[in-house]
Order: sequence, then C-alpha cells, then structure tokens
Amino acid sequence: MRIAVISTTSLLNSLPSTWWQWPLWLVGILLTIVAIRFTISLDLNALLKTRHDKRIAQIQNACTHLRIDYTGDGQFRVQLTFASPPGTVQYFCTRCQVLSWNPDSDYPDRAEYYVKHYEEYIRAEKAFGKLLKKAGYSK
Repeated sequence: MRIAVISTTSLLNSLPSTWWQWPLWLVGILLTIVAIRFTISLDLNALLKTRHDKRIAQIQNACTHLRIDYTGDGQFRVQLTFASPPGTVQYFCTRCQVLSWNPDSDYPDRAEYYVKHYEEYIRAEKAFGKLLKKAGYSK
C-alpha cells in the first residue's frame, strides 16, 4: 500500500506575507551570510606562503647541484655548486639554496651518474629551468 505525500511547502509559501515579517526575514538572511563569511574565511597570505614554500621545495628537489660542461672528445668538466661561506661548516647550493652538512655523503655518485647519462642531465636541467621560470626566478 502506498501513501501519497502531499507537500505544501514551497519557496513562495515561505516568503514573508506581512510588512513586519520582511525585516525579520532580512535580518535572518544577513546573519546567515555573516555566519558563513566567518566560518569560511580564506587567508590569502597563508595560501600564497604555502604555494611559495611548495615551489621552493620542488626547485630544490629538481636541482642537480652540479654543472657539467661537455668539453669535446668525450671529456666532461664537472663543477659542484655547493659552497661554504667563510666561518661556517654548512654548505649551500649556489643555484637552489639547499643546505647540506656534507654534500659528498648527501649526494653520492651523482656526478658519475650524470656523466654516464648526459642526456638525463640535460633533461634534469630543462626541468629545473622550467620550475625556475614558473616560480618567477628566471626569464
């Protein structure tokens, strides 16, 4: 057996019908808007900071931390980009600013790998350049 449901509620029935209901209705709408506004607040500075931090982390992960130049006749010149300022024991990459206490142990055999796979080094450098452009650090 089915029972028919008759719904008499509609938007037109819920609108105020007398003049004193209109101000109450508007106050209710305004309070609802204010409650939603304070409940869903967007901190734009925090959003931009997290986006910036995420891009910096992507740049540091994509950096090869070395420069390889092909000098001809199968010879490569490899130069690490880590430097230690005078008076400090910590090294930093001059390209991506990542910090390292001992870059030789943190990035072992990286130079040998990229010399053996020079095309992979070129792809990694292109990806690093794209991330720099995306972050606004190069033209």
